[in-house]
Amino acid sequence: MADTSPRTEAKAATLFVSDAQLAAVLGIGEDKARTIFRTLERDGFPARDPIFGRRYFPAVRAFLDRRAGLGVHSAPLPLAPDGPENWGDDDAN
Repeated sequence: MADTSPRTEAKAATLFVSDAQLAAVLGIGEDKARTIFRTLERDGFPARDPIFGRRYFPAVRAFLDRRAGLGVHSAPLPLAPDGPENWGDDDAN
């Protein structure tokens, strides 16, 4: 049974994460993470928020998704159906 206590849900919904927490999520060491984060910031990786002193995790996730080609425009989708599907079953009709 999943733990749905308020403490667990709050932890899962953490919006601002430290670099150490982010490194752990990414599976890399903190020293390597610092170097990687500094380098990626030049390409738009979210900087630490000046008020919270941490990075906004949804923005980090969006940056990494775009970097991996998973952005909104990563694959063209048809805007409208182009007709009935034909899977090679001419006898199905």
